[in-house]
Amino acid sequence: MMFNDTKYLTVWMLGEYLHISKSYIYKKVSDKSIPFQKIGKSTRFDREEIDRWVANGCKKEFELPTLQKL
Repeated sequence: MMFNDTKYLTVWMLGEYLHISKSYIYKKVSDKSIPFQKIGKSTRFDREEIDRWVANGCKKEFELPTLQKL
């Protein structure tokens, strides 16, 4: 299946996209180690964030605030 034209993926779509199980995805969501958004009770994944996550070795990126010079 092609999901290149879809911005937000469901759990099922993400499983198909990455060839991983839904239970693995839910585990990653529960320990917050995968980028996701909740829309009501639904879990959605931004495909571009997932692509960056995979390219980063499946580690979440953290943007730290910049400190002002004194």
